[in-house]
Amino acid sequence: SSSCPPPPGPPASPSAHSTHAMSDAPKITLDTRVISLRRPWAAALLGEPPEDGEDASRGTFFKDVENRSQPPPATGWYLVLSSKARPRADELKTLRRILLETGEADRFYSRGCGTGEPAALMGWIYVAGHYYGNRGNAWESRGACHWQVTDSIRFKHPIREIPGCQSLTRFVKSYKDDVRERIFASGH
Repeated sequence: SSSCPPPPGPPASPSAHSTHAMSDAPKITLDTRVISLRRPWAAALLGEPPEDGEDASRGTFFKDVENRSQPPPATGWYLVLSSKARPRADELKTLRRILLETGEADRFYSRGCGTGEPAALMGWIYVAGHYYGNRGNAWESRGACHWQVTDSIRFKHPIREIPGCQSLTRFVKSYKDDVRERIFASGH
């Protein structure tokens, strides 16, 4: 089992959203990492859908911790692939409880964040580090390695019909040629 280094400090919070311009947004390459997430957690990590006239929204995420069994393979940008499966009732109940606890329920539901597009690359998250143990963040799952998410970009037009993976992450170059072509044709 991998051990995590000492925590680098308090995790980001939704009140510490990114103010970076879209001009410095990442570009998809063959070596871009993709993380598969069950719905509705992908939507909670990516945040609000873009406004009319925008291609993407940035830094409007709700969930600032991704819970995994292992540390991230690297810090940096990850494409977020939402699962094909419909969200389970218990997951939707947990999401609502956490949104109410953090005071974000009105913003989440009034902005139409939804549960995420099925089997689609919905945007980017920036993973800045990780830690074990609970720090009082409502998004933490007990016993998990918590990936710290400090920025997000949600696409207006998700890249649809992308197959999921069972591994921790995968690279864009691992997809079949036709899927890679669609990913690159998206312009993201």
